[in-house]
Amino acid sequence: MPQLVAGETFTNVSPGNQVDYSRLNNHVNNALLLNGAVTDQSDVSTRAANPLPLAADTLLLGDSTQADTGTPLKVRMDHLLLQSQRDGTQRWGGTAGGTVNAITITTSPASSGAYVAGEVVRFKTSGANNGAVTLNVDGRGVANVYSAAVAALVAGDLPSGAVVTAVYDGTQFQVAAVLAAKEVDSLRCAEALRGSVQQWGGASGGTSTAITIAPTDSAGNAAFTAVVAGLRVTWKATNANGVSPTLQVNATAAKPLVTVGGSAVASGQIATGQFVECLYDGNNWVVLSGLNSGWGYTSANTTVPTSGNLTAFAHGLGVIPSRVRVVVVQTDGSAHNGYATNDEVPIESLYNGNNSPVFNIVADATNITVLRNGASSAIDMVPKGGGSGSDQSSTFDASHYFKLKVYASA
Repeated sequence: MPQLVAGETFTNVSPGNQVDYSRLNNHVNNALLLNGAVTDQSDVSTRAANPLPLAADTLLLGDSTQADTGTPLKVRMDHLLLQSQRDGTQRWGGTAGGTVNAITITTSPASSGAYVAGEVVRFKTSGANNGAVTLNVDGRGVANVYSAAVAALVAGDLPSGAVVTAVYDGTQFQVAAVLAAKEVDSLRCAEALRGSVQQWGGASGGTSTAITIAPTDSAGNAAFTAVVAGLRVTWKATNANGVSPTLQVNATAAKPLVTVGGSAVASGQIATGQFVECLYDGNNWVVLSGLNSGWGYTSANTTVPTSGNLTAFAHGLGVIPSRVRVVVVQTDGSAHNGYATNDEVPIESLYNGNNSPVFNIVADATNITVLRNGASSAIDMVPKGGGSGSDQSSTFDASHYFKLKVYASA
């Protein structure tokens, strides 16, 4: 045992010092904590010959509350371990056992007792988590593992083979660091799950009503096994969408695509080649941008119904249209009443001989129905160049100039 020098003190020993107990045991039989100056070598010998045994956890390195000025105190290695356990020293737990969500680790030497605030452990994951995570260190009890935002972990927060540093905050462990072989990708994936990063999904697959996208990391691995509220994805539509489409991200469950207002995305609102950005709200994929700002439905030029009759247009939007526009189109190929080919005249500007609107419009989730007033067969139209209106009904029959056309959007 090293000789102590008269007057030497140990006041510089403080909590937080790491102790390599195996090396210490190779050099000394006991560690002595002396509360005060050593007056001479005989004093040291006297004290060392009569150590005061300590019950477990009654004295920690640097703790003077139990010091005895008359007799040196023997500091056992388990006391030094407890101090290391309390003062924040990081302990290595090796590759995790248990499951990817219920992790167990064993440190050496094993720790004991209740978890203490500030306690730090490190371990290597055996697989990527796919949900909330718990940790049991040396069989001392199961504690939740939370993110730095003090929220339960979600799938992918702990990648496979990652070295995790966790700190006990007095209630649960918080993940202070995650170091992985693909650190950038794993962190990006975890951030995307939290909603802070837009994840690129590439070109869409599936069908027009069951759309699929496949975000991947740089190694080509699927990015998500679960989705949480706040996740954003961006993708390119391979085809225009059909009625009430859903979106499936990787192997997660398909969820409805809806507008910001909560309505189902109508047929054709997502055009071929359109870039679409979506936010998951916990139940649906809300389209933030990428919906067609034009009409979701445009009919072909159709013969105008005769007086007292109607024509129904199946719009296919899946919802009652929020906008409807009905026009008559000049299709003759030559000018008539001043109107050239493809000129459109809103039907609201057409009146019959009783000075009443010629047409009425009714819309539901399936059809837009255009009804022609039967009170009079006349259709008064003002010339394009201005002047007085006159009955042009003869130009609205099946063999003549004007045809009906309907536009609608969800």
